[in-house]
Amino acid sequence: MIERLENLIERIEDENSWDFGFASSVRDQVKEGRSLSPRQTEILEKIEGNHSDEVLAAHKDWEEAWDADKAQRLQIVAAYYYRNGYFQNIVASARADSDWVPTQKQYSAITGNKYAQAVLTNALDEPKFVVATMVEFRKSSRVSYGLRGKAALILRVLSEVQTHAKGGKRYEVLPVGQTTPVICEERDLKKARKSKKVKNIK
Repeated sequence: MIERLENLIERIEDENSWDFGFASSVRDQVKEGRSLSPRQTEILEKIEGNHSDEVLAAHKDWEEAWDADKAQRLQIVAAYYYRNGYFQNIVASARADSDWVPTQKQYSAITGNKYAQAVLTNALDEPKFVVATMVEFRKSSRVSYGLRGKAALILRVLSEVQTHAKGGKRYEVLPVGQTTPVICEERDLKKARKSKKVKNIK
């Protein structure tokens, strides 16, 4: 049993993973002369399945297919989930090392759900408003009451997205008549109304 556990531990690449910790723990338990419970044996067999030759070969193929686009998407959703508490093991690994490659299952879990897909849409779609254009705060927007309906200048399109809600792309804008920029989302803005020319009265 000890040899079986040692072989399994060698197959687990991530020493910070739950699988590695469990296998190491039961190995120490066996070394102390204690047998595994039926439940521990069941978990051990599942971990062995997760690190079989077939699974490891598939993961190698996945790593070779990893590219900059997948890495960018992972970092976008990792930043989003860092704030709300989900997928924290994946988030911690992604934020600690930008070159870290998750398993295909991990990647699908964190990027493939409907919330992550909406976040990616907000982040990766072309901005509706470009830098140096004039916009107007919607009267129903979530900015301060005094800014609603007022004009503003787009200063920057921000890369980080904080919501899966439609129109969640973030901007730094400068309200007309103010010196301090504010951060808002695309759904808070609309195109500025064209100024009406005043006819001369004779």
